[in-house]
Amino acid sequence: MENALNQLKELNNKIKEQQRPRIQDQEERKEIKDLIKQIKEFTEAVLPQNKTGQVFKQENQTKYPKDSSPPFSQRHIPYTPAQSIPKPYLKCYYCLEEGHSVNRCNYLFEDQNKKLVSRQGSGFLFPNWQRVPTDGKIAPKKLVEDFAKEPEVTTVVLIPKKMFFMRSPQRNSHP
Repeated sequence: MENALNQLKELNNKIKEQQRPRIQDQEERKEIKDLIKQIKEFTEAVLPQNKTGQVFKQENQTKYPKDSSPPFSQRHIPYTPAQSIPKPYLKCYYCLEEGHSVNRCNYLFEDQNKKLVSRQGSGFLFPNWQRVPTDGKIAPKKLVEDFAKEPEVTTVVLIPKKMFFMRSPQRNSHP
């Protein structure tokens, strides 16, 4: 094994001596090709002596034949662009539409800008601070729209013609 390593070092030294920025001579090119062939032959001769590598290769070939799928996810190796990975299932619980979450819901942003709804934690509030009911069947967006369409109730207070006002007794500022 040591003899093989010494030969490999000698071949590497020969290659380094032979390399130049530009090789113009055909003979030098031929010598380099011969050296490369010798290195390939040498590595092929040395590799079968490495028993652990052979055993590992044989174990992997028996466990995972080339036709079967590898033990790791195909999604990650090789790299696949983000556009080809299927998007996770998202459903907004404000408008009940698919494809986005409540944090990216344009309808919610519009209603918040119009002061029709506000968020408190995971729930929504009407402008009168009542909680918007969320049961999953009716979208909170629809309830907010219905609430906004209802006219505001104006209250009329009738004041009697004669009213008496009582003054509260004045308090002395000094005891």
